[in-house]
Amino acid sequence: MSPLATLLATVSAIYGLFGAYYALLFARRRSQREYLWFGLMCLGLQGWCGATACIVDASEEVALLAARGQFLGGFVACASFVRFADRMASPASPSRLRWVSDAACLVGAVAFLGGVGLGAPMAGEPRLTFTGAALVALPLGLCGRGALNLLRLAARAQPDLRPFAVSAGLGVVATVVEMLLQLDGRSWHLVALVSMLPVLAISVALQARFLRAADELKARGAELRKSYSDLRLVQEELVRKEQLAAVGELSAVIAHEVRNPLAIIKNAVSSLRRPSLRLNDRRVLLAILDEEVDRLSRLVKNLLAYARPVAPRELPLQIGPLVEAAIDGARRHAETSEATRFAIDLARASPITGDPDLLESALTNVLANALQAMPDGGTVAVVGEDREVDGAPYLALELRDEGDGMESLVRRKATDPFFTTRASGTGLGLAIVERVVRNHGGWLDIESAEGEGTTVRLWLPRTGAAR
Repeated sequence: MSPLATLLATVSAIYGLFGAYYALLFARRRSQREYLWFGLMCLGLQGWCGATACIVDASEEVALLAARGQFLGGFVACASFVRFADRMASPASPSRLRWVSDAACLVGAVAFLGGVGLGAPMAGEPRLTFTGAALVALPLGLCGRGALNLLRLAARAQPDLRPFAVSAGLGVVATVVEMLLQLDGRSWHLVALVSMLPVLAISVALQARFLRAADELKARGAELRKSYSDLRLVQEELVRKEQLAAVGELSAVIAHEVRNPLAIIKNAVSSLRRPSLRLNDRRVLLAILDEEVDRLSRLVKNLLAYARPVAPRELPLQIGPLVEAAIDGARRHAETSEATRFAIDLARASPITGDPDLLESALTNVLANALQAMPDGGTVAVVGEDREVDGAPYLALELRDEGDGMESLVRRKATDPFFTTRASGTGLGLAIVERVVRNHGGWLDIESAEGEGTTVRLWLPRTGAAR
């Protein structure tokens, strides 16, 4: 192999390495199509240089075949360069220039592969005919237009593209000179050598962009870490303030709830110490002591029930026995009138899965509230019905009383901890009920109006207790 053919083969291998490198970059960054087009341009130049190396030492017949491959690679390089330049100049709105270039290069490639455009070799070099020159003229003109667009872009916004734009223009000029020489069957192999300049120039520019992007990412990462650290500190401060506010509110409520019974107990004990106290008064004071101690015990029990984590068991349940047990418990906890009765309709309620103890406690709380809302008696209706919510099976358990009802403000705050309208209440009953229902995967609805009674509706999933 002659020294010139060896040089051209080496240059061809270098173009191939560049093409493979940018193809791999595109495979990792599919959104950046400029890597694809530049890689294809390098592969097209590889084909041109490889075919040129074959022409140098080949016979006339082989040289003619190699010349067809040479121009095929040249057309691929032209079409890819135009697309690359168009992508760099206007990534958001590509022009129609690339489609014209693709069509012209496709027509030229087909023509040269068919033997059109090349004449009989002269001095061992394939000769370009005027038809071939006409086929090559339009792609070269479009390449020149792409180089000018890049030069304008470099002057306006991206100075790092200036070396590439200038060297690409030189490559177009060298290609025009090479085509003119091939009309006389001569070749200085300018395309293979001069085209190395824009390839190196854009490689340097793209590598500089990589470094800038890496530095920007590093800076953004540091900013994000600082922002995250600041946000974490602010969040921790907010949590501390919320905890202090909750502790303060809880302390105020407990102090209020405990102070009154303690004052009553203290007064009763002071009275019991009087030696002249009559027996009947002593009995009354002892009863008061029992009542206030029960009140404090109930407060502590409700506080523990509200604070304790609720983890429902998943057991199959019949809703009927559960409601009956809750009614018995409510009757024991609340004074009921003889005129109070329960209307139970559970014919359309299927068995559910849940924790019997927790659900019985929740129902007992709701029914006790209903009984306390009807001191003169009335009807408490308990209705269960299977419903579907978003395609999931639920049990809607409705408990209605005929009490005085609640105004809108009281209704909105009914499930807030420690909110109560009764002198002897702790304000934790409905809060505990809502928590139990929520931990079963359901929710609580309360409908009420003054003078129209109250309806509490428990939505419980029929399967899968704790979701």
